[in-house]
Amino acid sequence: MLIYWGMFSTFAVGALGWKGGRNRKAGLALRLAMIVVVLIVGLRWQIGPDWESYSNIYKSLVRISFDEVIRRHDPAFYFVAWLLSSNGQPFWVLNFVMAAIFITGLTAFARTLPNPWLAITIAVPYLIIVVGMNLIRQAAAMGFVFLAFRYVGSKPLWRSIAWSLVASLFHASAIITTLLIAISYTKNRLAAFSLVLISALPVYYVLFSTFDEYFQRYSHQTIDSGGVYFRLIINAVPAVIFLIWRKKGISPPGEYALWRNLSLLSLCLLPLPFFVHSTTSIDRASMYAIPLQLLVLSAFPYMNREAGDRFGNTAALVLYSALTMVAYFSFGTHARYFAPYHWILGS
Repeated sequence: MLIYWGMFSTFAVGALGWKGGRNRKAGLALRLAMIVVVLIVGLRWQIGPDWESYSNIYKSLVRISFDEVIRRHDPAFYFVAWLLSSNGQPFWVLNFVMAAIFITGLTAFARTLPNPWLAITIAVPYLIIVVGMNLIRQAAAMGFVFLAFRYVGSKPLWRSIAWSLVASLFHASAIITTLLIAISYTKNRLAAFSLVLISALPVYYVLFSTFDEYFQRYSHQTIDSGGVYFRLIINAVPAVIFLIWRKKGISPPGEYALWRNLSLLSLCLLPLPFFVHSTTSIDRASMYAIPLQLLVLSAFPYMNREAGDRFGNTAALVLYSALTMVAYFSFGTHARYFAPYHWILGS
C-alpha cells in the first residue's frame, strides 16, 4: 500500500503547490513523476484480477501465426503481444509497453489542463491503479483516446479521429470516442453521418468479429462489474458541473461540443444498469468519460479568481480523491488483487 500512497501523495503535493503557467521546470518535474508511474505500473508483478488470464493469453500467442493474430478481436493489442511473445520477451514487457502508451497519453492530456498535477491526483485511485494495472487492453486504448482528446480543439480534425481509431484497434469499445468526435465537430446531420461513415468503414472488417463477440458475451451472459453504480455517479457529477457552469470556460477554446456531448453521454449511462442484462458493458463505455472528470475537476478551483478559494478547493479535491482511494481498498470487490504491491525485480 505504501507505494500507492507514495504515488498519490507526490501528485497531491504537486497539485497543492501548483502556481500555474507553462514553465520548463514544471513540465520536466511532471514528466519525471510520470516516468516513475510508468515504472510502477509497467513493472508490477501478479497485480490485478486479470493477471493470470492475460499471462495465459500471452503464452499461447507464441504458437499461432501472424494471419491468426490479425484476425483476432482487438488486433493491435494482439499484434503487439504476439510480436513480443514470438521474440521471447517475458510477459512483463507487454505490461510495460501498454503502461507506457497509457501514461504517455494521460500525460499529454493532463498538461493541457489548468492543474495537471491535480488531474493526475484524481486519476490515481481508479484510472491508474485499477485500469492501468489490470485492464491493459483498455488502458492502452485510453492512452490513445487521451491523445485524441488532446488534439481535438486544433486542426486538422482527422488527427483526433485517427488517434481514436487506433484506440479502437486496442479495445473496440473505444470506437465510441470516434463517434463522439465526429458528431461534435460537424455543422449538420448529413456531414455528421458522412464523417461517422467514413470513420467506421476502415475498421468495420477488422472490428466486426470483436463487436460480435462482445455482443454475445454481454447480451446473453450476466457479467457484472462491482462498483459500476459508484463509477457512473462520479462521472455524472462533473457532467452536471460542466453543463451548469458551461459559461465558465471549463473547456478549452473550440472543444465545448465534445465535452458537452460527453457530459450528456455520462448522464444517459446513469440509469442503464437498471435495464441491461450485464453491467460490464456499461462500465466499459463509462470509462471513456473519465477524461471529463479530469477536465472539470482540475478546472473547478479556477472558476473563482480568489487565490485562497483556489487552494481550498484544490485541497478539497485532493481529500475527495484520497477518500475514493480509501473506499476502494477498503470495500472494493477486487482490492485484494492490488495489495500488497509486488514488482518484477522482487518476484
